[in-house]
Amino acid sequence: VFILPDGRRSFIHEIGANALLGKENFEALAAYYAGQESPILHIGYEALSSDAYFKNLGDNLQELKKKVPDLRVVLDTVHDFTKMWNRMPESGNKILAEVDILSTSLTEGESISGQTEPRAIARDLLSRMGKGTVLVKADAVGSYLTSNFWLVKGKEESIEFLHLPALPSALVRQYAAT
Repeated sequence: VFILPDGRRSFIHEIGANALLGKENFEALAAYYAGQESPILHIGYEALSSDAYFKNLGDNLQELKKKVPDLRVVLDTVHDFTKMWNRMPESGNKILAEVDILSTSLTEGESISGQTEPRAIARDLLSRMGKGTVLVKADAVGSYLTSNFWLVKGKEESIEFLHLPALPSALVRQYAAT
């Protein structure tokens, strides 16, 4: 993790386990989730995977959700250095169609949606998801949330747009590579 001159955090990533995930892993997940109450699958680093993983992720999630009907999928995006979302938009839309909760940074959301304003990013991504919740994290500005499927005491509610201001904080410790 390092801080850019404008104050935004940035990360150095390496393709990890996602590059090796295949259909057999999703079949194992179906067996794992069988019979569990309110199962949740958190997926991160979707754009730091192989092209094959990204291309098949939407279909794999769709099959998993057929086998585990109550499954909620959370996608926490990562900066798309290889432009997977732009190179494979149909695959990206298939992924979004299976996601229930999407958490994205402002720069990640801009890259995926082509929009620059937090409300427009959230609206675009939610429209491509169909039904769900989108959180756009905007560093020191705070976060933005929209949802057309927010459960309140078992009842579906909508949140048109909510701004959650960032809390003030002080730098506790700074590390530097030498």
